[in-house]
Amino acid sequence: MLQSMRDGAKSWLLKGIFLGLLTLATAGLVLMDMGGFFRDGAPTTIAFEIEGREFTTLELDRLVTEELRKNNLSLEQGLELGIVDSVIEREIQSRLLSLEARDLGIRISDQLVANQTRALINNMMQNAGSEAPIQSEAMQRAIFGRFLQSMGMSEGQYVAFQKNQIASTLMDRALFSHELEAEALVGNLLAYQGETRNASIHKVTVSDSELPSISEEELQAYYEENKGLYEVPEYRKFSVLTLTLEGLMSEMVLSDDLLREEYQNRLSYGDYQSPEMRRFSQASLSSQEQAEAVLEKAKANGGNLKKAVKDVTGGEEAFIARDDYQAAELPGDLGKAIFAYDDTGLAGPIEAGLGWFVVDIEKITPAKTRSFDSVKQEIEKDLKQDRAADMLFETAYAVEDLLAGGATLEEAAKEMNASVKRFDYYNKAARNFEDEDKRFNKDDIDGAEKILAAVFETEMGLSTQLLENDSGDFMIAWVDDVKPARIPEMDEIADELKADWRTEKRAELSRKKAEELMTAYREEDKKLNFKSYKNVPRLEETGQGNKSGLDDFAVAALFQLNEIDELASIPAENGQQIVRLDSITVPKATIDGSDNVELKGRFKRSFKNDLNRDYFAALRDQMNIDIHHQAIKRFYDNRLEQRF
Repeated sequence: MLQSMRDGAKSWLLKGIFLGLLTLATAGLVLMDMGGFFRDGAPTTIAFEIEGREFTTLELDRLVTEELRKNNLSLEQGLELGIVDSVIEREIQSRLLSLEARDLGIRISDQLVANQTRALINNMMQNAGSEAPIQSEAMQRAIFGRFLQSMGMSEGQYVAFQKNQIASTLMDRALFSHELEAEALVGNLLAYQGETRNASIHKVTVSDSELPSISEEELQAYYEENKGLYEVPEYRKFSVLTLTLEGLMSEMVLSDDLLREEYQNRLSYGDYQSPEMRRFSQASLSSQEQAEAVLEKAKANGGNLKKAVKDVTGGEEAFIARDDYQAAELPGDLGKAIFAYDDTGLAGPIEAGLGWFVVDIEKITPAKTRSFDSVKQEIEKDLKQDRAADMLFETAYAVEDLLAGGATLEEAAKEMNASVKRFDYYNKAARNFEDEDKRFNKDDIDGAEKILAAVFETEMGLSTQLLENDSGDFMIAWVDDVKPARIPEMDEIADELKADWRTEKRAELSRKKAEELMTAYREEDKKLNFKSYKNVPRLEETGQGNKSGLDDFAVAALFQLNEIDELASIPAENGQQIVRLDSITVPKATIDGSDNVELKGRFKRSFKNDLNRDYFAALRDQMNIDIHHQAIKRFYDNRLEQRF
């Protein structure tokens, strides 16, 4: 087979097929360059994991780079637009569909992958100028072998990848390709949204004179039955000692010699060194004759390489838009040739193992090393943070030891140069004893929720366990005083008890009166003093508010009624109100009107988006997915830094 591959490589036709396959591969056929073909030597930090399958930052970056090229975006533009997150989400969804297909018993045969690969090879043959499919098994194997070699994949890896892709594509089409016929649903939705109702309202009130007076015995009974509702919760007064990284860092002094030593150490690992970069567009061609023709055309039309490619080849497939490259990111012979040119502008033809190339070099950024002075503050900050983090743990535990040894919070704070804040009487709900509207929250101290929970788990006169907030600071709270929870005596809340009893009694009597009036209306045809409300719409769901004149409760009750002249009794201020349904008006929806085109489209999109979101949310709940956001951020911070 190796010999057939060598023989095939001598053929211009095979080179054309191979270049086409390579172009198709970089366009997305093979999404993972498992052999590290483009960026050997870069770190392989894990970017995300799906069910134990690890995806490195290099694999992620190749996907991101391809998306950037497809959309003609720079790395900076892509990162700003969130392209990394969208690529990760796409890969997660693809993998989830593949795993779901496996769980549903869908199996992709080796024969199907083989047939698809042969069709791919024959398609590329036709693009390269051959009218007949490849019949030779040896020729097919040669092309396929070179293809796998270039992508750094074994045949087993390629087959496994294609099976996953085919399975996830089948699932995607089965679930999401169907177009919702929304006309009937849109018509019903328009009718629902446009429906209005006519209503009548009768107010039922109970005057103060109708309310009975409450005796001392009744008040005592009411107190005994409801006194738990009047319990005054426990309140606690406490102090908080906080140790911060900033506080330790501000006292730390590092010598220039130490900083220079760290600078040299980082240089030895390649930090602060940016390799030479070149920004260029390129044309990948199948022969020297084509390359020379493209170069001449480009020179003649003022350097427009894309137009030259189209004039010579009849299409733009061979043109690759401009991007920034390091020499190490390109195949060895191609990178060496391009980086040998001293000036910008058109260059070529260049012969490389992948074919013939013409490039238009737009910008040359020389390699450079950042000076010690330019990174001194960065190094100093990093070292201080590292050392302060270690010191913070030691200091925090030293504070615990001091408190355990009998020191007061003030003594421990003075010993460790820490700050102490005092807080007067809060309950578990973070409400202040003196001011019910005042809350203990992050505006008072970072980590307030953790502190309050710990304070209410600690006895008076003792300190809490060591706590850490989201900023990495350590805190210890001291419980200074406790006001225990208590139920007030009846005399303390007598007025409140009487007011609450009267409110309940008024509601009870008004409900009874409303029920009697509705019975008399239905059975005795008794007239009620109704007030009419015309064309009441449903409650707005757009945040514009209810403009009908009825309160929201009455509107909601009105739209729960189903029969004309049907009644409902609902609570109202100082009593009840009887709601009567007088009529229903449902508009006739013209679903074919131009005004509803946008609504139908929005409804279709909303349905598919909801289905997609809910389905993948359900799959995610069943599978282990871990995205390492910090590793991804560090990787792209380094990539951006290397450009400057």
